[in-house]
This record gives sequence, C-alpha cells and structure tokens, in this order.
Amino acid sequence: MNQDFLASHIKRTNRNLFISIVLIIPLLIAMIFLGGIKAALQMLEYLNDGDWFYFFIDLGSIIWLLAVVVLSGLALVLTGKLLIRIFKVQYHPIHKATVIYGQFNDVSYYISSELSRPGTKTYKEVIIMENWIIKITTFGLNILKIADVVWAYNSVTKHEQGLIGPGVVAAPTEVAKTFSVMIHSKNPILPKMRISRTHELDTVGHSEQNALEGDRKRNLILNILEELEQRHPNAVYEYSKELEELWTKDKMLFIRIAGFTVD
Repeated sequence: MNQDFLASHIKRTNRNLFISIVLIIPLLIAMIFLGGIKAALQMLEYLNDGDWFYFFIDLGSIIWLLAVVVLSGLALVLTGKLLIRIFKVQYHPIHKATVIYGQFNDVSYYISSELSRPGTKTYKEVIIMENWIIKITTFGLNILKIADVVWAYNSVTKHEQGLIGPGVVAAPTEVAKTFSVMIHSKNPILPKMRISRTHELDTVGHSEQNALEGDRKRNLILNILEELEQRHPNAVYEYSKELEELWTKDKMLFIRIAGFTVD
C-alpha cells in the first residue's frame, strides 16, 4: 500500500516545476547575450537621438526585447510558485484539492488505502478507485470523489485540415479525432474533468493498424465512462443540448434536478 501517494505527487510536481525553471533560465541568458543587450542598446540609442520613428518601427529589436521580458516574467512567476509550494505546502494545488474532503492526512490515507484494492483500474494518467477518480497532470493532480460526479458523457471531436497552395484549394478533410470523457461535478475546486485521447488518422494508406489504434483509444475512453457508471450509477450519463444549456445557465438547479444535494 502506497501511504505516501499524495505526498509523492507533491514532490513530483515540485520537481517538474523546478525542471521547467532550469530549462527556461539558460534560454533566457542566451537570448539576453545573443541579442537582448544589442536590442536594448539600439532602443536606448533611438531614445537618446530622439528618433521616435525608428524606435517604433524597429520590429526586430522590439520583438527580441519582448521575448526577453516574457521569459523573465515567466521565470519569476514559476520561481515564486515553486517557493510558495515548498515553504507553504497548504497552498500547493494538490493540498488544496485534498482538504476540501477533510484533513489532508486522513484523505491521503483513504486514497492510499484504496489504491491497493483489487477493483482499482489504471488508464495511464487516470486512476479509478472505489470512491475516487484521479487524473495525473504535469504540475498537479485532479482529485475527485466519485460521489461528487453529477453528469458525465463521452464526446468525439473531429479535426479537419484543408490543402491550400498556389492555384489549389481543397476541401477540408478529417485528419484526426479526439475521444473524450467529460465529467462534471459539484466539487467547487474541480467542477469539470476532461480525459482525452487524440488519434491521428492515416489519410494516405488507410492502414488497418491505424484503424485498430483508433478503436483502442475510443474503447479506452468508453471503458473509463463505464467504470465510472458502475461505481456511481446515480449520475446523469447522457448528452443533450438541453442538458448543456441547463448546466451552463443554472448549475445548482441541474444538481438538484439530478437528485444531489448542494453543499
């Protein structure tokens, strides 16, 4: 039994944030020395000479300086987030997502206990337990109690691409599909969870292997929805425009009509 499941993911997300900062800083330094200083000096020269026209039309220098400023700001923001997460763990997104269900240590123990039970199913980044559904992300962890699920359904998004060239305009053709499970809940921190798999179509060879891969991804999404419905049959498992409009306009009314209490 992994009693430190949530703690290990707090460490993992902090590590990923640190790696992001480490990757940004060398790029920022390189940009500053390769062109940032030159661009800044050029813009200062324009200001000193009163050449406002050239100051505003020197797009190369402006874009380079903006890139340096954006990267600097991003590095500062990420560093600030990392320091807050390290020294004030209660502000970490995983901690905040957990304590909505009770004391952190208690909820962590419940989740870790369920992980080792035979009924637990893992679909790559998604873990479905007896009472919890968890989605692992790069910088966080979506934690949702299955009893909080109000509405869930599967959807398919088609991606099209047209061919445009000199004297050639072709009608858009389907190049990929995204299979998704949309999970709506009464959890105020995680009102919606989306689990998706995108399949790129073989538009040239139309290979059987490509078709089988598409079926595998579609079935995986359907299996997740089926697992969820088996554990929590009281939720709404269908889609309609009317349901979407009701959820969008009055979520609390939707929850009450579905038979759930509003916390």
